[in-house]
Formats: sequence, C-alpha cells, structure tokens
Amino acid sequence: METNASPNEKSAQQNVADFNRTLFFGTLDALEGAKVLVWEQVLMTPFNMVAGATALKQHKVVAMHDLNECGIVSPTEHTHVVYIISSTFTAIKKLIAHLSSIRSLQFNDDRSHHVLIVPEATLALRERLQQNREIASMITSVESLPIRVYPLYEDLFTLLMDNTPAKLLLNNDWTELHKCASALHQLELLSPSLPNIRCKGKWAAQIAEMIKKMRNDVNETSAVRGKWNITDIVIVDRWIDPLTPMLTQHTYAGLIDEIITFGPSGNLTANFFPKRDGSEGDIPTTRSLRDEIFTQLRDLHIRNVGKCIVQTVGEVRDEKKILKEYPSMESMAERKVFVRRVVEAEEKEFNTRIHTAIAEHLMGAVRDDRKMCKFLEVEMNIIRGVYGERVIPFVEELMYDAFQPSRVLRLIALQCLTYGGLKPTTYGTYLRLFVQTYGAYETALWIKLQLMGLIYEKQPRIKCNYAPFEFQLCTKRLGCFIESDGNDEKTVSSAYSGYTPILIRHIELGVSNEWKDWATASSPDPPCMDSNSTTLIFVVGGITLAEVACLRRIRFPAHVIVVSSCVTRGSQLIRSIRST
Repeated sequence: METNASPNEKSAQQNVADFNRTLFFGTLDALEGAKVLVWEQVLMTPFNMVAGATALKQHKVVAMHDLNECGIVSPTEHTHVVYIISSTFTAIKKLIAHLSSIRSLQFNDDRSHHVLIVPEATLALRERLQQNREIASMITSVESLPIRVYPLYEDLFTLLMDNTPAKLLLNNDWTELHKCASALHQLELLSPSLPNIRCKGKWAAQIAEMIKKMRNDVNETSAVRGKWNITDIVIVDRWIDPLTPMLTQHTYAGLIDEIITFGPSGNLTANFFPKRDGSEGDIPTTRSLRDEIFTQLRDLHIRNVGKCIVQTVGEVRDEKKILKEYPSMESMAERKVFVRRVVEAEEKEFNTRIHTAIAEHLMGAVRDDRKMCKFLEVEMNIIRGVYGERVIPFVEELMYDAFQPSRVLRLIALQCLTYGGLKPTTYGTYLRLFVQTYGAYETALWIKLQLMGLIYEKQPRIKCNYAPFEFQLCTKRLGCFIESDGNDEKTVSSAYSGYTPILIRHIELGVSNEWKDWATASSPDPPCMDSNSTTLIFVVGGITLAEVACLRRIRFPAHVIVVSSCVTRGSQLIRSIRST
C-alpha cells in the first residue's frame, strides 16, 4: 500500500465524492425554487467533505442554518426549507421541537418543509414524526439521503459510525451491520463487476451474507455500474483484536489523535498554531491537515518526525535561495512560473511551521509529562509480560490520584486482554479501588466494559457474546513481536515500537497466502485484474490511524483503500461505550 497517493487512489476518492454529490444535488434539484438548508450540527462538518457553500449556491441554496441555533427561518426569498438530520431519535426530537416553535408563532407559513434523514429514514423514525399530527401536517416530505461513506484521506474512508461495537455488544443492535453492508454494497456498485468478498470474524461473516442478499435483489440487477475496478472486499472484525485501540499510538498522526484529537473530517483545532505573519497563535484555530508535509509525516514514529521536519526546513531554505538568485524573466510564462514557485515555497514554509508546532506539543507531552511518558512504558511492558497478572503499582497510583477514569480503564483492559482475564485477587483489588475513587457513576462504565469483554476475571460470571480474545496464543502463532527501536520506518511493527497488531497480522498473512485462511465468497462474474485493480479493506468497529500506517507498509498486489465504520482510539472507544 503506497504512502503517497497514486492516480488510482485519487480516482477512488473522486469516485466516492462524485457519487455523494450526485445523490445530494439530485435530491436538492428535485425541489424547484430557492431553498434554505437547516442542518443538525453533527452533520455540518462531514457534509463539508461532500459539497461546499459555492457548489450549494449553484443548486439554489440561498442560506444555511444550524438546527440548534437558527430559531425561526425568515421566509424571504425561498419556497423550501430542507432539514438535514441524522437517523437518530435525538435528531427527530430536536426537529419536532423546532417545528413546534414555528407553529406556536401562528404566522402564515406557505413554505414547504422537507426532511432528509442521513443515511436512512427508517420506519421507526417516520412513525415517530407521524405521532404528532400537527407537526406531521407541516412536513411535505420525509426522504432518505443515503450518503454512507466519507473520504477522509486519499486512501482512508469512514462511515462515521463511532458506536458500532457498543451497539452490537451492549444493545444487540444488529442494524449496525446492515448499515455497514449497505455502505459496502454502495461502493461495489461503483465497480464494473462484483468483487470477491473475504471475511474474518462473526460480524464480518454476517455483513458478507447481507451483501450477497443485496446482490440478489431484483431491483439491483439493472443498476448502473461505474469504472472503479474493485476486485476484492476484505471484511474484518475489530473484536478479533480489541486490545490494540487500548494502546497509545506511536505514529505522528496517531499521537495527534490521542493527545489533540482530530475532528470527524480530519480537521484539527488548537491554540498553538503559528500565524502567517510569524507570530505565535493565542486563540483556538481549526486547520485541515491535508498538506504534502502531513502526508510525509503522518505514518512516521514520533521519534523520527523531527528529522523529517529538519530535512523539509532545509529544502525550503534551498528553494528560497534559488528564487532569490533567479535570473531575469523576459516572457510572461517565466514570470508565472516564478510566482507559482514563490507561492509554493511560502506555503511549504508556513506548513513546516505548523507541523513544527504540533511536533513540539506532542514531544512535550510524550517526553516531559511524567505520567504520559510512564503510560507508554507501562503499556508496552504489559503486552510483553513484564508485570504478569499481579496488580500494577502505576495503575494503583493513578486511582489514588483520581486520574482520568478512561485512562485507568484502558490500562486495566490492556492487562486483562493480554492474559485472558484477571486473577480474582487482582480483579477484586482493581474493582475495590475503582469504586472507592470514582463512585457508582463510573462503576456503571466498568460493568459495560465487562459486557463488552474488555474487563473480566478468569472464569467470568458476566460473559460477552463475542468469542474470547486469546492474545498470547495469537501473538505467538502470528509472530506479532518484532524487535524494533522505531527507527526503521519500513517495518510494519514500527507504528507500535516493535509490536504488529493482531488485526494487521491477519491481513498481512492473508495477502501472503492469498487469503486461504479467510472465508471467501467468490464473485459470480470474476473481476479483471489490471494495474488499476483495488482491494477494499473494511474494519467493522473502527481502526486506529497507527493501524492504517501499518497497512500502508504492507505490499499488496493491488491498490488498497481502507474503509472503516470509524477512526478510533482507546479514549473514543470508551466514550462511545459510556454513551450507549
């Protein structure tokens, strides 16, 4: 998998982006006349990846508002109000409250109110709207807007489904798998022929069965197909390796997500970004990290980021020196080339300053923060068997200090998953300290982690409905530990300082032995292998950015696009469990 974007990968990103825009604009254009869009806030940022304000104006969108803050939309200069909300009862509740406030004013409203539910207007959601007759009478139409896949980078797409593991294991909400299957089926219809499906894990097998049923739907037989040559869809469960998200990521992009946190569209908000005038930042600013320098740095081990930035600074210095000594320009073409090079050099210099500030912030946390430094050491010691099954003093210390409960639980879960459960004495000690320190509210989170199969004692009384995770057996069989100091960026294990995640090793071995250990449903019309062939890797339940870095280091026989229900990390996974 190439780190730099290939023409095919750009085409894949463009294929999905064009498909999403066609769906969105087609729905808007079906409403003749001027329109106002009222967004649920959680959808505003993801839809920036679909269409910007300029493109929307071309489709007669005259204004946009936030559903939480817009109040009563003035009826001037438009005939349609389009509400774009997510497929949740919370969103329906907000919409009903908003429409009720409009109705309470008792003014003559002759506009048409339309509801677009992303990605699907289920029967339950429609019925909830119909329960209030007064509100239902105001709504002209309720439609699905089936935009399911969002390109995050040129080779990484997300479904923005953060709660999938929790909904599956706590609520037994198997509609999550249907959403994943629908998204993959949507992607395979962009290919001229149906791809092979390869799967590993219980959830993956169920998704594969759903896709096969969708293929047999008579309504799909005449579907118009695209030209994106997808030859294989490889589906794998997050829960065949629930341990890796509990580890702190060691790559540049991974640590950014751990310490600063990326937004849903890959944006980063911080108050230390330098300004273009050379002064230091002092207020929170949001930046989209999609520049060339980020692409070079994102998969590097944090120890090697400084060297790469120094090299880039040298390149910028050399370029500016060349431009100062640039010969006289006689033609307009030469002047245009010169101006373009000056602009590119200035932009590269500014981006270098941005990434220098980010790297300094990360290194300050990793090197100077005593607890953060200790976290990295303790985590690697746990999975390498240094502490065994006894109580870890550092975990006790964190609870005595009432440190963040999510961080404490990550370490306890890590030790538990490493040894296939904790000894009763160790489990009892941790539970007693946790309850005494954090109280009943956080104890509910502990119980949820038990139900998820993340924290449990040997021979547990509460069992997870997913097969037990056997870390030590898997790491020995798959060869997950490779001695590395993080300096060899070509090795797959460098993203986690010598440890290759089990999920990644399964995929790596599948590539090397042509997927012989994976359940496979061959395509009814065998796809044609060529230089533009693409393999989709789909992870049900989320993938970390460090794992994506591992996949980029594997040699695949075709181009690879990673698709996941979400981009995850330990704190995000625990937060989703808490909220479910």
